[in-house]
Parts: sequence; C-alpha cells; structure tokens
Amino acid sequence: MKRTVFLSAVAILVLAGGLAFNCDNGNGEPDPGNFSIEVAGDSVKQDTAMSQVNFYFNLRNHTTGGLTLTVDVPEELLDYPEGWWHSLCDEEACYPTPHDFEVAASGLLEDLHVTIGTSDSGTEGRIYVTVSADSEVDSQTFILNIQ
Repeated sequence: MKRTVFLSAVAILVLAGGLAFNCDNGNGEPDPGNFSIEVAGDSVKQDTAMSQVNFYFNLRNHTTGGLTLTVDVPEELLDYPEGWWHSLCDEEACYPTPHDFEVAASGLLEDLHVTIGTSDSGTEGRIYVTVSADSEVDSQTFILNIQ
C-alpha cells in the first residue's frame, strides 16, 4: 500500500513537472518546449499473459541546434506485477536506462519503443518513460492490460 501511494505521488510530481514547462508561447498556443515525446500508436494496449508488447514513440527536437535527450524508465515508478520486465529499444538495439539519444536540429528520432514482457501473474502494468534535457522534463505513461 505504501509503495502504491509513493508511486502515485511520484508519478503526479513527474507529470506536473512536465506540464509546468508547457507555457503560452505568446500567440495563445502552448509552448512545446525544446522537445516533445510523440506517441506512435496506442499508449494503452491489451494482450494475453506471457506476451511481449511494444509501445512506440518518437522524440522531436523543437530547437535549431542538436539536443542530447536522456530517456529513462525510473525504477521507482515501475508499476507492474512481479515477474514482468521492460526494455528500451529502437529498431536495431536495446539500451540500459537511462540512455542518451542525440536528436538533430529540428529533427525527429523515430521508432523508439518500450517493450513490456508479462508473466502469468497480474492483470495490469504501467511504465512511465521520462525524457529530459537540462532542466526540461517530459513524460509519457504506457499501460498494458492483460485479458
């Protein structure tokens, strides 16, 4: 119970921190900041036990210079049953987290994904992906439901 309350509180702080950087850019539209996470597909999926499910996302650089973006899946925010696992990958390799990716000026880094592997226990898991550069942080939640 304490872990669930702690994870919920940390998730709210991470999400609120990401939203705090989303200010008006002067023309009435939200300022996207220096970068953004773009979900490529569904952020909530369903599958069966003992499966592996990929959640795809892209990283967009909104600046005129290259950016180093740190992608993490913080251990303290993992919210899935015992025996489940995750990995951060692109189309060529998987990486330990946190991992730095270089994104070109005004560029898009495509086909990143978090894989969630399930066991025969549990019915739902959540992964919180955070992306940061300097003091800016953005986050994305991916949810897997087991039928």
